[in-house]
Amino acid sequence: MLWQVDDAGVPHVCAYLSVATTPSQRKWLSYQLEMFGLAMALRTYEILLLANEVHVFTDNDVLVQLSKYKP
Repeated sequence: MLWQVDDAGVPHVCAYLSVATTPSQRKWLSYQLEMFGLAMALRTYEILLLANEVHVFTDNDVLVQLSKYKP
């Protein structure tokens, strides 16, 4: 889901994205599917996101831990 916040701080949905998984993708782990979805969204809405600050919200624990990883 792509959304933006207006001047009053109220979020408004701009777009939804849905992609059917292939038979091989159905075997992926949940964090792999979540990352695939994020990559698809970034690729699809790239032109809208390039000039703006982007925040990603997820409830997938593995992705949350990956975001905290510092090499």
